[in-house]
Parts: sequence; structure tokens; C-alpha cells
Amino acid sequence: MTRRLAPDGLRDGLGLGASSAECKHVEVEAQLEIVAYGFAGIVAVPCVALHCLAMKRIYRASREERRTTPRAPLIVAPLLLLLVHVVEIWLFGIAYGLLADSGFGHIEGASTLLDYVYFSAAIYTTVGLGDLSPVGPIRALVGAEGLIGLILIAWSATLLFMQLERHWERDQ
Repeated sequence: MTRRLAPDGLRDGLGLGASSAECKHVEVEAQLEIVAYGFAGIVAVPCVALHCLAMKRIYRASREERRTTPRAPLIVAPLLLLLVHVVEIWLFGIAYGLLADSGFGHIEGASTLLDYVYFSAAIYTTVGLGDLSPVGPIRALVGAEGLIGLILIAWSATLLFMQLERHWERDQ
């Protein structure tokens, strides 16, 4: 019985026929990516906790302020939520800077903390401009930030909608 081999391009893409050094490199890269996902979780927890605390405070304040200044929560809440989102973007930007200097890959085109924060803002808001791009295991943090940003922005929009709805019902 003869054994059929895959074409070289396919074999190389599957890691078949790779040298021992190449296999070890792929294994190390996979381990670093798992650690990067763990790091994403470490960054996500304070972001979600901060967001939860801020939204709880905004919700309570809006209920109390409605009696005295009914329109104030409609102005203050979006500004506070914007500030919270900016803090979360900075947390991820700092995380990119830490990971990039630690062998987890890098952000192609980024060299300063402000570059990392700019990249973080593009990912968090899911704009993804494309002028900077992740290389290596740091991509795990990038994917997690996009998902976290999407969820937290939607959560903020929900709170703002609830406040507007209460305001409109009261005006009728």
C-alpha cells in the first residue's frame, strides 16, 4: 500500500514536515497566546467592574436628581460614561505597551504609549482603522478588547436609552 502525501504547501501549512525547531516555535507561540488571553481577562475584569460601578452610580444619581433637576442626568450621564470609556481604552492601551515590551508580539507601526492608546480606541470602538496592526500573540488581547468594547458600549447605550425613555414618559 502506498502512502499519499499532501502537496508541499498544504503540508507546510498544517505543520507536517516541519522541523523540530519550527514545531517548538509554534508551540511557544501557542503558549504565549494562551497567556495573552489570560492577560486579556486580567484587563477585562477591572474594566467591567469600573463600568458596573459607574453605571450603578449614574443610575442612582439620575433617580435622585430627577426630582430637583430633571434634565441634568441627560447631560451628565453621557459625559460620565464617555469618561469611563476613555479610562477603559487607556487601560487596554497600557496593556498593549506592557505586552509589546514583553515578547508577546507587537503592534506594527506603534512606538509610543499614545500610539497604543490610539490603537486601543480603534479596537475598543470596533472602528479598526487599519493603520496599525497586531503581530503575534498580542492579537488575543486585541480580539478580546473588541468584544469587551462592543459589550460595554452597548451596555452604556442601554442605560442612556432607559434614562431618555423615563424622561420622555414624564414629559407626556
